[in-house]
Amino acid sequence: MEINSHRKFLLSEEKVKKALVLLAVPSIIAMLTTAIYNFVDTLFVSMLRNTAMIAAVTVSFPLVMIMSAIGQGIGIGAGSLISRQLGRKDYQSVERSVFTGMLMAITFSALGMFLLIGNLVTILPWFGATPDALDFSVRYAMWMIVGMSGIILNMTMNNILRSEGDVRFPMFAIMLGAILNIALDPIFMFDWGLNLGLEGAAIATIVSQYVSTIVLIIRITGKDSVIRWKVNRWLFDFKIAYEIFALGIALFFRQALVSFSLMFINSAAARYGTNLVAAIGLVMRTMMIINYVLIGYAQGFQPFAGYNYGAKNFVRLKESIDLSIRWSTIFLASMSALLVLSARPLMMVFTDNLEVIYYGMRMIYAICLALPFMGFYQIHMVLFQSLGKAKEAFILSVARQGIFFLPMIWILPMFFTYNGILAAQPAADLLTVLLTAGFSLRLKKEFEF
Repeated sequence: MEINSHRKFLLSEEKVKKALVLLAVPSIIAMLTTAIYNFVDTLFVSMLRNTAMIAAVTVSFPLVMIMSAIGQGIGIGAGSLISRQLGRKDYQSVERSVFTGMLMAITFSALGMFLLIGNLVTILPWFGATPDALDFSVRYAMWMIVGMSGIILNMTMNNILRSEGDVRFPMFAIMLGAILNIALDPIFMFDWGLNLGLEGAAIATIVSQYVSTIVLIIRITGKDSVIRWKVNRWLFDFKIAYEIFALGIALFFRQALVSFSLMFINSAAARYGTNLVAAIGLVMRTMMIINYVLIGYAQGFQPFAGYNYGAKNFVRLKESIDLSIRWSTIFLASMSALLVLSARPLMMVFTDNLEVIYYGMRMIYAICLALPFMGFYQIHMVLFQSLGKAKEAFILSVARQGIFFLPMIWILPMFFTYNGILAAQPAADLLTVLLTAGFSLRLKKEFEF
């Protein structure tokens, strides 16, 4: 079966500007929905009036990020491969890639549950679980691990479906799960409902995740699409699995390093007091919304780039790259200006602590020095994945939060005290942009852009 004619037209013939907008907007909406859901979920837990419970959710969040990273890694790896196969009209390989990607998602889900579920008491203190919050953390994380397969499968299927240019159904599935989660949270948590407290929040999350999973499975096993998971036929391919893994490992490490970098920056900030830690947390939450818009756009750009690369339509590919870099730079520069001008009132929305406001403003100023250039990095990061260039994608993935950030968070505070902590991320970002520029020049020579 060939790719849906509307999606084929969107990827191969529609005006590049319009195609990128139609592909990106649903992904951006889906990512923003996730950001809002995360905020509301934390808000409901805070209504339980127990600081240790809030800490338990915070401590468990890096584990959830790692689960998402596994699903994103497999999904992006498979999606990149499938986009190029669709461009070449190699539909038999598409079937094998879908089956192989789904089997990998199921296997990693089972392996993750086996390794984590009996070791949470040992693992969670590494992520900051204090003795008074450890019991809550274990109880909350236990349920999240039970829902691990739902999280990983959802991320995998969303990205596989996007490879065909189908961005609306993944958006619908994500929004359905998020809205259901928001509705179920109070019912499961509070005494007028099931009165399950903190565990009710976790159970509401996994129920919502599995509802999304069922909806996505119905879509991906349907007969009206070239992207089809044929569960009754063994189509696993070791070569395809290796390519999915080689491409996906880059994104996995990037996501995992984000979790670890949060641990390191909080640990460094703790030496200067709770107010600095609080300020960093508030700024990071604010920046997450901007980052999610950028990631949502990149998810829409990925299938377009992969398809046209596979179809050898390099003129169309170059136009999409140029537009994406221009649009993302304008967006981030505008957001930087807005953040700088509104830094104080923004921090005052969250707190009236003058020291927290002071630290938060300084961190916003520091981050905005590098923020306008991060679209250039993000677009190239996704581009190298789309082109199947696993080495470049991997290096860029680990460079920002690993190669550059870890030395910065260790060295800069030695010379500039707390200012070094605030400057560590933008310093790493600028170095990453310079590295990306080097890879970009090589790419232009290769394709004669």
